[in-house]
Amino acid sequence: MITLAVGYVILGVGAGIYGSIIGLGGGAIIVPVLLLVFHMDIRHTVAVSLMAVFANALSGSLAYARQKRIDYRSGLWFAGMAIPGSLAGTLIVPFVPAKIFTMIFGGLFAIVSVFLFLKPSGFQDGGCHRPGKARIIRDSRGHTFRYRVSLARGLPFSFVAGCLSSLLGIGGGVLHMPAMILWLGFPHHIAVATSQFIITISAFIGSCVFLAQGQVLPGPAIAIAAGAIIGAQVGARITRHLSGNWLSRLLALALAAVGIRMLLMSWWGH
Repeated sequence: MITLAVGYVILGVGAGIYGSIIGLGGGAIIVPVLLLVFHMDIRHTVAVSLMAVFANALSGSLAYARQKRIDYRSGLWFAGMAIPGSLAGTLIVPFVPAKIFTMIFGGLFAIVSVFLFLKPSGFQDGGCHRPGKARIIRDSRGHTFRYRVSLARGLPFSFVAGCLSSLLGIGGGVLHMPAMILWLGFPHHIAVATSQFIITISAFIGSCVFLAQGQVLPGPAIAIAAGAIIGAQVGARITRHLSGNWLSRLLALALAAVGIRMLLMSWWGH
């Protein structure tokens, strides 16, 4: 029992570090490990993972808030749209045609991962010339980030990201991050920090619903969440020393892993 608890904590720490570095919340690591290594059923896996994602994102958000890299204005708008998406995701789980769903999104994530790896800078170079609201953020180290945000482009992504967060237990960052970098032109470091902030809000809502439904296993959830809180602080510190291109490549690897896993699920049903 103790060995199992230690394994959960180690999983949380590893997922927390990687998740906070790339802004995904860590669910992309937690879900497959719980399914394949700990042999947890899918219903409990999604609920436990989302609880851990919330803890990871909250811890990471606090660290990024100290670094002054969160775009709160954009984040609140996107989170506001992700909340109804998260609620919708928890309600439609029993009605989703799993094979079609996993095949479409698995293929999408795999394609986006290849693009991010080959073109890690995304479309950021033209970010200042995009339509939308101008943003100027100066972080705690004196670095200034200038870009524009089109809410009309970003809000639909946020709703779908909220749905994915509750449906898969991996956090909405799996869609927010590539959309922010490739479609909306966010600087990489601001995208990571803001994604963590958005995930904190949407994952909290989804976790509350799963708790009310009695789907959360308290022991694993607490152990993984505790590890994720520690890992998120470490990951946020590491991020300060990584270039934007490295952040995109690490994100690409995570998206590729999620995409491949989803495609395998659609083909073999597990």
